[in-house]
Amino acid sequence: FLDSRKVIFSSVLIIAIVALIAYAVSAAVVVKSNEKGLATIDGITYQLTKDSVNLSAEELDARRATAMDSLSKLVKKGGVVGVRANVLAGEITYSQKKYSDAAKYWVAAAAKGKKSYTAPLAYFNAATCYEELGELDKAMSYYEKAAKAKDFILFALFFFIFKNLRLKPQVFSILFCFEYYPQYSL
Repeated sequence: FLDSRKVIFSSVLIIAIVALIAYAVSAAVVVKSNEKGLATIDGITYQLTKDSVNLSAEELDARRATAMDSLSKLVKKGGVVGVRANVLAGEITYSQKKYSDAAKYWVAAAAKGKKSYTAPLAYFNAATCYEELGELDKAMSYYEKAAKAKDFILFALFFFIFKNLRLKPQVFSILFCFEYYPQYSL
């Protein structure tokens, strides 16, 4: 039986080995690409923040512009590199009070990392941008997306501020979150 099927068996074995090698090479390329992209983002972050306490507003704006130029290709990437690049771009544009641009970066970060712990944070930050723009329906929609996520890490902080410090919440939709987090109550 094996003698008559040697060619077929050998061909299947060779194809399986070639496929395994191709998978290993492609996985290694992806890992290296992610490492390179993340190292680039870390470098951009370092250059942006290095000794920034002592900078004038003009110098800080110049650094932000340089960072945004450096991020322009990275924000288009997928995966963790795209998420991190969009997060940094969202932070930069939010600090410049460019809320519309910041919201777009935060939404892109959430879309690129849907299954990541960063998605609810990105939705929350997009909501704050839309709130700043007065687009309360969009803000509410993104607050709700953030609150529905199981790993929304900021909810406990806002609950603490609301309940323990008795501050009026700046976030107009904080109360609807209790629907998704029944373990917290006022």
